[in-house]
Amino acid sequence: MMTSRISGSVVLCLGLAPLASGCVDGGEGASPLDPPAAVEPQAVYGNSLSSQALTRNALITNRAANSIMVNEPLATETYSDTSTIEALHHQLHHGPTREVMDYLVSCALDPTQTVSYDDTLTGESYTFTGELGLCPGWASGPASVECQEQVSACLLLRVNALKKKVAISMRGEVPGAPPGTGPTALLYPEPAVSTVDYEEDVEQIASFAPCATATSGAARNCGWKADHVGRCRPGERVYIGAGARPPSKCGNLLFPVLGSSTGNTVLRVCEGIHGCNATTPTFIAQSGASCGSNRPALEFTCPEGGYFSVMSGPQSSGGAGVASPAIRDQATAVYPAPELAVFLWPEGAFYGNLWGPGALNPAIPASANRVMEDGKFIEAPPVAGSVFRRAFACTGRFWTRQEAYMTDRICAGGGADCAATWVGACDVSNSNTPSCPPVHRCTVTDGPVVSGDGDFGNCDGDARKWQYPISVYLNNPLDIVDDPASAETTGTPWAPLAPLCF
Repeated sequence: MMTSRISGSVVLCLGLAPLASGCVDGGEGASPLDPPAAVEPQAVYGNSLSSQALTRNALITNRAANSIMVNEPLATETYSDTSTIEALHHQLHHGPTREVMDYLVSCALDPTQTVSYDDTLTGESYTFTGELGLCPGWASGPASVECQEQVSACLLLRVNALKKKVAISMRGEVPGAPPGTGPTALLYPEPAVSTVDYEEDVEQIASFAPCATATSGAARNCGWKADHVGRCRPGERVYIGAGARPPSKCGNLLFPVLGSSTGNTVLRVCEGIHGCNATTPTFIAQSGASCGSNRPALEFTCPEGGYFSVMSGPQSSGGAGVASPAIRDQATAVYPAPELAVFLWPEGAFYGNLWGPGALNPAIPASANRVMEDGKFIEAPPVAGSVFRRAFACTGRFWTRQEAYMTDRICAGGGADCAATWVGACDVSNSNTPSCPPVHRCTVTDGPVVSGDGDFGNCDGDARKWQYPISVYLNNPLDIVDDPASAETTGTPWAPLAPLCF
């Protein structure tokens, strides 16, 4: 993601580290102890793009820039302050526009590709790093219509009007890319989900940051590594270790040693899919040594939500200990849990095209949403409905107040300045039932490439079918709503809800 260099301090945001990603202050005074460990890529990301930024920026919502940018390389020289393309230079001086560029590059380019910007007005420099690689060819030439649609879907689904950073599972089928091939494989579910290292309102949980000074023991709140999320049946006992038996089983030689460790290690378990500090309410248990060994193991009661997250690290910050946690083989507990078992709740699908003739609401003046030579931003007035005329969202079957929910998700406030138009339920609805949403829908409810991942396709909007939607699944239906009454919340991960309208 974006790297910002300001006054000798460097703020690093890991590029391709989904779910275990986050920003780590590497500026003056920071310690090199315990650098964040890389994790395997997976299609789980945080959606925290401001709706205000997407609907009021100097590129996509500027009429001149919108029609030009998809025909030019998504590259440093295109957007520099000295660019010969008048509609594009100086636009990244605007902070919200840089936020959009950060997500645009993240969606379009792959982890080896970057776009840099040197602000000649402030002297600050920024680097935007690719992640998903939905359109890597855009780095050197125009974006195809297919690329535009896939990147549009990616930007729309990462909007969060509530200013929360919520972990989501992104699923979709990239034409010509079977599962497991290249960056586009990130849109297919993975066999494991990494522990989330941030909270909705916290950029990074303290325990995942490097230790400023040498610190030892399992109680420390720094120098930890994100491992994975597990799934269990609420109320049942779970045993997990990294080279030892749990304390209650020390004398039971028939009970297996769980997992393994290289060097002295520590282990922590938290409730849910996020990591935790030793003092936070979601903390469950931790271990620095068990049964007289220098390896950790512990036991706990599965929390009500049915998920737990695991963290590990060396016994002493800066040490070399590496843990490989494992649970006792049980029929009702799985570690690590697959993405399809962690993100069960279908939020919906996002699709359309943010670029091209007629893409913007006609109420947006041609002279608005641009940055002047002196850095002043000329903002467009509010518009009714969606800012983008060909951007759409449909909802999954479990929302009881679908329109109210989607307004929270994609609109800056009420029914104005929305990033997309809500068209109803993604699935085929029963129009004879008054409580059901409109019949606008996707005719494909599980794309053929990966059976069972529930990705929608062939979705309605603007009197046509869109072929490249990206579907979003949540771990908890309440993660992303402002009004809990807008979501049906009964049921458990082990007993998904019955459809409301089918």
